[in-house]
Amino acid sequence: MNSEDKNLSLHFYDYICNIVGSEEVVRTRREIFTVKDIGENTNSLTSISSGSKAEGLDLKGSDFDQMYVFEPFRIFESLNDVHYDPDNVPLVMDTNDIKPGFAKLKLVDKSWLDIVVISDWFETVGEETYISSKRFREQDLSDGMIIHGSCHSTTDGEYNLAICFVCKKWITPARQWIHRSRTTWPHYTLITSAVKYGVLFVPIGCKDSPNEDFQWRVSFSVTEKLLIHFFTHSQLLCYALMKIILKDIIKPRHGDLLCSYFE
Repeated sequence: MNSEDKNLSLHFYDYICNIVGSEEVVRTRREIFTVKDIGENTNSLTSISSGSKAEGLDLKGSDFDQMYVFEPFRIFESLNDVHYDPDNVPLVMDTNDIKPGFAKLKLVDKSWLDIVVISDWFETVGEETYISSKRFREQDLSDGMIIHGSCHSTTDGEYNLAICFVCKKWITPARQWIHRSRTTWPHYTLITSAVKYGVLFVPIGCKDSPNEDFQWRVSFSVTEKLLIHFFTHSQLLCYALMKIILKDIIKPRHGDLLCSYFE
């Protein structure tokens, strides 16, 4: 690289850095959301801040996704994995005839239906009882909020709230990610942290599926957040640049051709 190209690269780096912020600024933003989550945690809800703002970015149109894990429910991949706890409602994944990335959640112990607060979320089909993602998603919709995907959202889309469940065990379809061939990134300790947390289930089914209202989408939001938090600052700037290109160039010309998940 000649000196002119090098200077141009440095100027471009400084330009993007001015938009995104310094490493210290990004770190401070993340710490604010971390403290917020800790302060909001209760015995029944665990707060998880996500979205661009929780990632440390504050770009034009950056969104904030607030997730709450509803702790009284616990997801298990199979009946053999079920750990009975009097304080948790056990649900088992059912993936028969369902596209990858989604699952129906089957109630293991139907005596829980005696609890009026949660009984309206369930529906019995044949001999099995499932929790409806549609019923769960549409509960307690506040004034001024709309249903957008799995979330309660503001009309401008800048704030999204989703209540979800957690499976503490890394599910089988995702295990190949643990042992995937890599060079240096992500580090083994980061992979271990992600796997230890488990995976989330958010209340949205596969569009136009015949049993869409019973399906829940598998979410790796916590893993995605961990990976982004371990970016170098240069990697984060590249990530931010991709978001800017998607929002300001691709979407105005081609609409929702790409989802931000693909970045």
